[in-house]
Amino acid sequence: MYKIKNSVQSGFTHAETSSIEIPKGYYSTNVSLILNEVSTFGSSNGIGNGFHSVSCGTKTLTAFNNTSMFNVPIEKYTNSIPVSYTAIAKHTSSASVEVSVSLTQEFIDEWKKEAYKKIIAGYLDLLEAYNQKVEETKSNNRTQIESNPLFYRQIEQTILRHNCISYLMDHSNPNSTKRVGVKMYDDNATFTTYQVQLNKKMEEYTSFAKFMEQAFEWNLMSYSFYPYYWGNKEDWKDLYQNESNDALFRSFMQAGLARVIVTVKPGFEKAVMHYLATGQIWLGGSIPVIDNPLYTSIIDELKEQEYVIEESWNTTLPTSLIALQKSGVAVDAEGLPNLDQCEANTDVPFLGNETYLNKKTTT
Repeated sequence: MYKIKNSVQSGFTHAETSSIEIPKGYYSTNVSLILNEVSTFGSSNGIGNGFHSVSCGTKTLTAFNNTSMFNVPIEKYTNSIPVSYTAIAKHTSSASVEVSVSLTQEFIDEWKKEAYKKIIAGYLDLLEAYNQKVEETKSNNRTQIESNPLFYRQIEQTILRHNCISYLMDHSNPNSTKRVGVKMYDDNATFTTYQVQLNKKMEEYTSFAKFMEQAFEWNLMSYSFYPYYWGNKEDWKDLYQNESNDALFRSFMQAGLARVIVTVKPGFEKAVMHYLATGQIWLGGSIPVIDNPLYTSIIDELKEQEYVIEESWNTTLPTSLIALQKSGVAVDAEGLPNLDQCEANTDVPFLGNETYLNKKTTT
């Protein structure tokens, strides 16, 4: 707000000009002009009660013997706006000018650019810190994995186990319970009131899962991998480009096919044979009569297998605690025979050399 006060003597006029600075990035939109009269000289001087006026830009407000004000739109001024005031025959009067401004579109666009740059710079700094943390975590995990090949074996066996079970399922029937990933909870179940479907379908599904997990010795499986070219031709490039520091796991990732040998757990032989022949789970009782010669012959073959022990003998398993020479350990033991002792117990001559344990030879 810009204010002007006037105090004049009789017969004098008062006039002044000034300007209102407009901040950078703003432009004028409205102006409010106010004229206040405190006292006047009267009409004895021949000019009546006089008058006073105030102007801002192209807008002017004039008043005679009263107080006046208005608020109107004004042209766009961007740097400064001129202001003038004139008073005639006014002993005491005042005027005020108030200009409303708004941000220019250029200033808004520039501010957005600067804000965007700062946001992106902050984001990139945080992203760099995040990526560095991820790389450190991956490096630590990679070190742990590389130092523990069992991690790779667990992955291989779990996937192959899944594929073997899938191979033994009945995929021709969409309503079959012999499959993995069956939904077993109610649609209206929540996190706090979790409910499963207690029905025949669930019983069949869990029975099948129990049978598949218990009938085979999955922890004793053996497997080998066939190269990528036995897989889908469209996947050759992706399969071949798989890399790993573990040679067996790399073969697993690049394999087009895999050959898996898994044994049946003792006691489940008949149940597995029955399932392979009929697709039904049999967990005990008398074997159903099945009109399948192959099935019958396999069962009979299992029954008729005989094992004969022809010969037995005693043996000693070597350990890592065998003393090579008596003089090399702090125990009272003979250790392995030396060259002289060996020659004394056989008619075959031995050829000595200069090679000894823990002795470096030069050539």
